[in-house]
Amino acid sequence: MTGHVNIQGNTAEPYSTQINNVNLSTLYTTDDINRDCLRTLRCPDTLVVKNRLKENKDRLLYESIEWIFQDPQHISWQHRDDLGLLWIKGGAGKGKTMMSIGLIEEILRRQDDTIIVTYFFCQNADYELNTIESIIKGLILRLINQQEQLTAILRRRWDTAHRRFDEDITSWRVLWHIFLEMLDRCRCRRVYVIVDALDECKDEGMADFFKLIVRTGLHQPSRIKWLLTSRPLDSAEQELLAGADQVLVSLELNSEHVAEAVKTYITCKAAELDRRQSYGPRLRQEVETELRNRAEETYLWVSLACKRLEEVRRDQALKEIRKLPPGLPAFYRRIFDQLRCGESEIVERCLRLLKVMMLAYRPLDVTEVRSVTGFSDREIASERLVNRCASFIKMRGTRIEFVHQSARDYLAGKGEHSLPDFYDKYGHSDVTLSCVTCLQDGLKVNLVDLPRPDSTRELVKELKDEGKSAVLAGIGYAATFWVRHLKLAERTLPIQNALTEQGEISQFLRTKLLEWLECLSLLDQLSGAIEAFKVLSSAADPSLSMFMEDATRFLLRHYHIITTWPLQIYSSAIIFSPRASVVRTNNLDKIPRWLKKTPLVENEWASLIQTLAGHSDRVNAVAFSPDGKRIASGSYDKTIKVWDTATGDLEKTLAGHSGRVKAVAFSPDGKRIASGSHDKIIKLWDVAKSFKASRLLGKSMASRFKFQAWHEIAVSKAIDNLRFSADGQHLLTNFGPILVKSIFTPKQKDDSESSQHLYISDQWLCYEAVPILRLQPDFEPTCYDTKDDRVTFGFRNGRVLSFDIDRPRFYSLLGSVKSS
Repeated sequence: MTGHVNIQGNTAEPYSTQINNVNLSTLYTTDDINRDCLRTLRCPDTLVVKNRLKENKDRLLYESIEWIFQDPQHISWQHRDDLGLLWIKGGAGKGKTMMSIGLIEEILRRQDDTIIVTYFFCQNADYELNTIESIIKGLILRLINQQEQLTAILRRRWDTAHRRFDEDITSWRVLWHIFLEMLDRCRCRRVYVIVDALDECKDEGMADFFKLIVRTGLHQPSRIKWLLTSRPLDSAEQELLAGADQVLVSLELNSEHVAEAVKTYITCKAAELDRRQSYGPRLRQEVETELRNRAEETYLWVSLACKRLEEVRRDQALKEIRKLPPGLPAFYRRIFDQLRCGESEIVERCLRLLKVMMLAYRPLDVTEVRSVTGFSDREIASERLVNRCASFIKMRGTRIEFVHQSARDYLAGKGEHSLPDFYDKYGHSDVTLSCVTCLQDGLKVNLVDLPRPDSTRELVKELKDEGKSAVLAGIGYAATFWVRHLKLAERTLPIQNALTEQGEISQFLRTKLLEWLECLSLLDQLSGAIEAFKVLSSAADPSLSMFMEDATRFLLRHYHIITTWPLQIYSSAIIFSPRASVVRTNNLDKIPRWLKKTPLVENEWASLIQTLAGHSDRVNAVAFSPDGKRIASGSYDKTIKVWDTATGDLEKTLAGHSGRVKAVAFSPDGKRIASGSHDKIIKLWDVAKSFKASRLLGKSMASRFKFQAWHEIAVSKAIDNLRFSADGQHLLTNFGPILVKSIFTPKQKDDSESSQHLYISDQWLCYEAVPILRLQPDFEPTCYDTKDDRVTFGFRNGRVLSFDIDRPRFYSLLGSVKSS
């Protein structure tokens, strides 16, 4: 990404550094746009997920899945050109995920340039891996990582100017069409699409998703091969076996193969225990026999039983196995009963930890446990608590997660031993208030001590500072998810009290809102704040609801700046918010002290944020009138519309172009509008006369008329940009100046002396070599002047702002430069 400055029609007087008519733009490379697309899309990396699953599960034994490669249905799916989908169905703990990994790696092993594999692993306990949206995004990322040219499909939907997609990428149906287009554009002979554990997807649209796979995803069965795995699902039964191009492998109907595979697995696990505990041949054989008798052809039961045997002396091994009932439900019931026995304080902590794990939207980091459970520092011994709950949850590195979805299902069940029925003391309201308390205590301005005002959130990763990373890790869950928990508990008394004017949540929002948004930006989770504000606004009392409306305007206006440069929330965002904004008023003390003077801005939001609706197609050009009372907009619908900036009313529609309108400009006196189009015609409109019609007919009537141009200029090229010169005698276009008749306006000289310390570059106000203040997207500088440590800007939107910089304080902030 590079800055580009285009200067046209400038004059420089002696001893002056006045700069006029500056067109600042940013040039993006293809790689820049690709990175922006993928960053915005937020695709889960399924390669990371696969590797994590391999670490969590036992070493893959190809002997235990070898039978699937010889299965007639699998062979037919692989080799027949009319079969596009294979569904592997089986109960909990039958080894479906292990089988999926084995199938993926077998295909990868023989992969060449003619074969592509994309895959996804659903996980119910992780919000980033349990929706249709996340499934499709994960599949898209794996395709792009193998065929980079597919990013062109994303770039075509990318609005570079606003750095966002022009389609709703939160809609899985939109993502589905993108994915299908990528499948069609893949340069290969065959694409394998493998999705594991579809039963763990929480999305309500699964039946529709299955229909789309069958109706639109199987149109090339010889080239695109789908493989899905799940527990038995009614919606899948109805859709996935409806056609002749779909086949099923049922693990229950292949019980002999599964039994032999589990037997192989048991032999391997018994050998591992022998090496660990020195069983000897006889005990090893006895252990193997007991495990086979109780396993009921379930890999997971064997894995959990062997995990317990690792902690048991060799002389107690057989006794321990015989205590364990066969089958997963009975196994979990016994372990849960054992967990409830012991010192009451320890039992309480274990049950609360399990309850929190069930309520959480994703697995927790060890450092996040305190913020979610409300444990004091004295009470936290996470590793010991996890070990005590070892048959339900486990720790991998610093990450705590359920050993298997079946363990979570058991605890969430409605039976006699379910956790909610037994332990109802800690719910979503408790998690919410615990998170808010953690944030109130832990957040501060410049949370991770970023060194410069223009530091990006990526800098935290680049610095590889363990201390900074630990700070974010410790409050990451609380900052991201506390409002989601509040939404599920908003009618409870504790939450209602906390939302009152003196309540914990209300006080947190009024005092730490900006610090919270800064934290979300650092975590790359700022997009979630928009939905969070809606929840808070609807749940709050009238006073807090009004505050949240102001906060929503604040966030929407400054979103793109905050998400890229977190510290600009305390300078650019506050400074460019209206004086009446409560968020601005509450946080004026957080403006950096080196900004001595801040500019005078509008009083109310209404004049800053406004939607002018009326064009039937994309708007490509806008311009303020010189007096700032009107806006002209040009559109792909071939018209120009003139709006009243105060009311938002449509005043005029100017029609006559036969091509897309790409540029509009007011004359210096505001009486004329020039428009340029791809039809190679420049039209000059006498809007002063049409405004007289408004006075005669009334605005509502006049707005219905399409006024014709009073003068046209044919040119040799399509017009992409134009503007009037300062004296109104020329139109400055993308291919040179054009002489026009207009009212002469004398140019004004500016003999002020300027300092070289302050200047603008790529939408930044810079002091010497340091970007210090990000200008808002709608504050495009057209001219500026500097004197000593003061700078004054003129903006294309009609505003003039001035700043004073306290040089000594700014140098003190940087810490590396001293005032002369």
